[in-house]
Amino acid sequence: MRKAVAMTTRRLGVLCVVVTLAAWTGFQPPAGAQEAISYVRDGMALPLPAEDLLSAYGSVHGANIRAAMAGDCGPLMQQIARRRDRHFADQLLEIELSERNLCLPFNPTEAARQWLSSLKAGQMTDGHLFLAWKYQLGHGVKVDQQAAREHFLNYVLDLTPWLRLSRLRHRPPLGNETLSEFVLKQLVGRPAPQAFLDGLAWAERQTSTDAGAIALGKTLIWGGSLRYVDGSRLPRLPKQGAAILANVDSVEAQYLSGKAGLDGFSSRNGEYILNSLRSAGHCRHAGAAVELANLYHHGNDWLEPDLGEAEKWRRLALLFGAGEDEMFPPIFLHRVFGLHGPARSSMEHVLTGRLCLHR
Repeated sequence: MRKAVAMTTRRLGVLCVVVTLAAWTGFQPPAGAQEAISYVRDGMALPLPAEDLLSAYGSVHGANIRAAMAGDCGPLMQQIARRRDRHFADQLLEIELSERNLCLPFNPTEAARQWLSSLKAGQMTDGHLFLAWKYQLGHGVKVDQQAAREHFLNYVLDLTPWLRLSRLRHRPPLGNETLSEFVLKQLVGRPAPQAFLDGLAWAERQTSTDAGAIALGKTLIWGGSLRYVDGSRLPRLPKQGAAILANVDSVEAQYLSGKAGLDGFSSRNGEYILNSLRSAGHCRHAGAAVELANLYHHGNDWLEPDLGEAEKWRRLALLFGAGEDEMFPPIFLHRVFGLHGPARSSMEHVLTGRLCLHR
């Protein structure tokens, strides 16, 4: 009996210390424990706090959300009904209302289905973020760490082109916020699991240099050895990979952007593809010169063959270090009589280096 009383006393003492720390220092229990206690209990999903909606939707719906929290849902639902066809954010707000049992019935499983439907319809990528959160905690769905990782990784990779664009323009990501701050705001009060924070830190590190961003873009387009923060393989996401490369200011990125278009991995038109390859070729990039030589030799549905240009780029490619076996055999007339006319003068101009826009 004394032993039991002593153990109980010790536990109460620890609890008092934790409560005191929380009051004095803002100490919180580990994120995973707090999430499970707050939003999923005994395997059952619980409604999210309604007041969190004010930070995300308060500028437009603030007064009506407060009225709804006080029991009057009419003005808020009428305002949403008027705007939802023109403002996609109001469609999201409807899902958020049901997640909080505010004005709409609480149905976390139906909310997950709606997030998934929005993704399939191509309406938004935020659905990946909310589905990742749900699968991570089992909020209205079965806990599935693999699904949570895949959805969150898709979301992060959709953001990385913006991250690169902000670096290219020497501005903080997505306005004046860090990537982590932006994503935490997008969660609308939902606490971010540690796996999310680790993934965001990985994206920041990977895109902090041109070489890292290029490696990520190449892996997403053609595959490669680059791994996610947890050591798993990255998915093939050519659209995101091409967008990342388009926001890297380097000769290699220009070449790869053009090649991605030639390989059918981006929606860029022929003019963009040709300009990307030319820009890299003008800076003595052997791979770009090879692609241009073969492209002008064979032509395609948006470029007529031009044997003079083809021979020019074939010769430049060899000068830049490419191999004969990477291109078409030299044309008989050019082999016997050499390269003449505009193609020759253009080739000489390239060799001066004055056409290279990267220094």
